[in-house]
Amino acid sequence: MVFIQLSILSLALLIYMIYDEKTDGFFSKLSIPVNLAAEKYHHDELVHFNKAITRLGGVLVLTIAFTVLTVYFFVNGFLLNALLTALAGFGGVGVSELMKKALKSPRPKNGLKKMKSHAFPSGHVTMSVLFYGMLMYIFKPGIVATVFLLLLIILIAKSRIYLRVHWLSDVLAGFFLGFFWLNLILSFV
Repeated sequence: MVFIQLSILSLALLIYMIYDEKTDGFFSKLSIPVNLAAEKYHHDELVHFNKAITRLGGVLVLTIAFTVLTVYFFVNGFLLNALLTALAGFGGVGVSELMKKALKSPRPKNGLKKMKSHAFPSGHVTMSVLFYGMLMYIFKPGIVATVFLLLLIILIAKSRIYLRVHWLSDVLAGFFLGFFWLNLILSFV
């Protein structure tokens, strides 16, 4: 029951973020000074650190990780875990890409890397919430590992803003989309 409630809450927040994005609302406006602050506090050492962190949330990297984990669960007879992992990974990529194509939001022009895809929502953040969230659900790690995984998700999100390839609103939408999709899937368990 709690997964259904969390799914509904995160869907409502995602819908709000879409509305905010399309109407140039609060978070869209807040994204500009956040982006400028990231540009102002640019340091080469931090760029290297953030590029390393952002790779841990890369759609390609996490799609491979989802595939490996799905195959591992399937081969070892953990069919429910294989199904959950496949739905989270491949469904998450699909939903994120559909939203990007439908909303066609531009990326920051001052990004450290020129990206060809649309910005909203952040695929890195969506996939990070899904992958590391699924790890937490399936493996039920202790408090230290859970805190580490949550911090990793936050660092990946922060790296997308620091590298100026996403606006704050893109990252928040990525959190809500990932959380919605994860809880939707887990609500059927």
